[in-house]
Amino acid sequence: MSAELVSFSAVSLRYRGVRAGSWHLDVPDFRVSPGEIHLLAGDNMSGKSTFLRFLAGMETDILATGEIRRFGAPVVTGADLADLSVMLSSEDIMFPELSVEENVTLGVDRPDLTPDWPESARKLFTDAGVFGDKGLKSPLTTLSSGGMSIVKFCRALVSRRPLVLMDEVSSFLDPERARLVLAAAIEFARSGRAFVIVSHNARDREYLVEKFPTKSYHISRHQDRSVLTRLDSGNA
Repeated sequence: MSAELVSFSAVSLRYRGVRAGSWHLDVPDFRVSPGEIHLLAGDNMSGKSTFLRFLAGMETDILATGEIRRFGAPVVTGADLADLSVMLSSEDIMFPELSVEENVTLGVDRPDLTPDWPESARKLFTDAGVFGDKGLKSPLTTLSSGGMSIVKFCRALVSRRPLVLMDEVSSFLDPERARLVLAAAIEFARSGRAFVIVSHNARDREYLVEKFPTKSYHISRHQDRSVLTRLDSGNA
């Protein structure tokens, strides 16, 4: 079995069907192995979030040409990547009528839950100053928007899946909580989890590059065609 979780070689991604011609992304070379953090930035409308959704197996209308592999085995469609990762986004659906615990575990299959997840989640929330009086049983409505972002990140913490995809998760976090989330991501990476993080926040990017050997990428857009390029982050 390959050490790489997922790899792209001379790949071209484009929509088919009614959205054909609206977006096209070239990925010359992109490889993710356990314990790595990949940082992705790019032009507006270049397809950063779409690329993450493809990695998450969520974009079924995208046609891929070139070579994509998952644990060394060829990938036929994006759906083949679905059980590889957990994706966190600022657009994730939250359920205010449910508790913090229910929102954290929502959508995570029981076999995917880490055995000690309640204690790990409790520590993260306590460090972030999120909890109400009832702890994990607190209603989601008692949390601020920043607290809800921590809940979203906690979904990665409780999952066993090896790849975590983060799309602007720190958008609603103050600098202190953003550093807490990124520091937790680094600790996860040191224990073998891999991350692909989309962020426009210069503060977040600088923190990651300073604290961890981060691999940085940029997606540039020219008309309806985009290309992903590896940048020299200085310590990757």
